[in-house]
Amino acid sequence: MLLTAKPAAPENVIKLMKTKLNRKSLFGHSGHLLALLIVTLFALSFPVASPVHAQSGGPGRDAGVVTSIDDNTLEIRDGSHTTTYVETEQTQWLNKRGQRIDAGDVVGKMVEVRFRWITGGSEALSVQLTSGGGNSRPAHIEDAGDPSSLRHERGDQVLRGTIGGGEAVFRLRLEDGNVNGTYSQGGKSYRIEGTYTPGHMSLDEYTGERLTAHIKLTLDDLETTWTGTMHNIYPDKNHYPVSLSKSQ
Repeated sequence: MLLTAKPAAPENVIKLMKTKLNRKSLFGHSGHLLALLIVTLFALSFPVASPVHAQSGGPGRDAGVVTSIDDNTLEIRDGSHTTTYVETEQTQWLNKRGQRIDAGDVVGKMVEVRFRWITGGSEALSVQLTSGGGNSRPAHIEDAGDPSSLRHERGDQVLRGTIGGGEAVFRLRLEDGNVNGTYSQGGKSYRIEGTYTPGHMSLDEYTGERLTAHIKLTLDDLETTWTGTMHNIYPDKNHYPVSLSKSQ
């Protein structure tokens, strides 16, 4: 007698299908979790980049002689070591009493710099004179009178005028035949050294430690205006007319 298999009961078929579907869902869900875990571990293996303007610390303090202020860069020298700082519109320029002064007043003088570290360098928060004078009041102007009186004059001279058509301000100290100071033009400041004789000044312009120009000046007959010529040495050999008058 031929025996034939009894067809599976409908409810058994449904149970079998559910079991297979559950296994597929379980395997599919596990695969998805595994892929997500791999991606997460891969992403965590790379360091997170710091923001460009992130600060790494500070503030700190430094001291030295200001050699130049140019292109938003402050340079100070301590012995044979030179350090540069980024100067901004927020940088404070202070005299020994903590009063505001012009940036050009600190060139060639001993200062204390408060700074903070930034990405790629250090930013100057304040620059305060520790020696070399400077104050928040306009510099005292001596009446030259007879040009020969310059030989014995001790004091500050503020001269305003033009160099090659551009406005310039000189702040000079005349002492025993020597001239020291700074001049500013176009947002930049330069150090000045030189000598004077009655009615004449011979000045050297320095950008940092580099000699960049000679300036020859003569006082007019009215003893109010210095005129002459700037002779560039670096980076070109151009000549520019100079006319400066005492600030009143």
